[in-house]
Order: sequence, then C-alpha cells, then structure tokens
Amino acid sequence: MPQTSAADVGFRAAFAGGEPQTRGTVGRFRWDEKGLYVAYSSPGPYKAEGKAIWKDDCMELMVSPGTKAEKVYQFALSAAGQYTDIFRQLDPPRPSDPNWEARGVRHSVKREAGSWSAEVFVPWTVFEDPAPK
Repeated sequence: MPQTSAADVGFRAAFAGGEPQTRGTVGRFRWDEKGLYVAYSSPGPYKAEGKAIWKDDCMELMVSPGTKAEKVYQFALSAAGQYTDIFRQLDPPRPSDPNWEARGVRHSVKREAGSWSAEVFVPWTVFEDPAPK
C-alpha cells in the first residue's frame, strides 16, 4: 500500500435475511497514480466454508466513478478467499456482462481464530474513467 495515512471507515451491515449483526468491521482506503488500495478487517466469528462466495462472510466494494451513477464496478471477496467482479451499466441500463473481468485486480485474505482481513488492489485501468487527481 502507499505510504500515506488513511482513517478507518466503518461499514454498514448488509444482509439477505435474518438479524443484522454489528461487528466493528473497518476498512481503509488509499490511492496513488497506479490504483485504489483497500484494507478490510472484521472480528469473528466468521463463516468461511468456501462453497459459494455469497454463503460465506464477504466484503463487497462498489465503485461508481464520475459525478453521476452511470456505471457500477463491484468487487467481492469472501473470508474463504473466493473472488468475483461485476460491472453494471446503469445509464442507459443494461444487464451485467458475465464475461467482464477486472484485469489486474490483486487480492488476499488472512484468517485467524478471532478475525479475518482482506486486501484488494484495483488498478485505475479497470475503470473507463481517468484516475482521480
């Protein structure tokens, strides 16, 4: 990661049913001329069976560059280390392209008994928009 400081950013609970749980999950975001760096950590317990990304605990990063929400780039990484990326065109609306791939993304997951953490690097070349200044 770049050698600059970044404050912790809290995450909101997103869930597909059941009771939401607040766990003190935090992320840190940094960027440089190469891309966006995300560090994520969440205390346990966590689910990491590796059967399906959306069945395990996972972090999702959604980026919508520009001043209007015309495009959404989604990056998801599970506690088991499964990864997926999705691109959605919103204006004009189009279905997600299952063949789209965010080339150059790097990611890693670390699991411990009481927590799990992840790091994701997304190069600016993934986005159709120029890097921010």
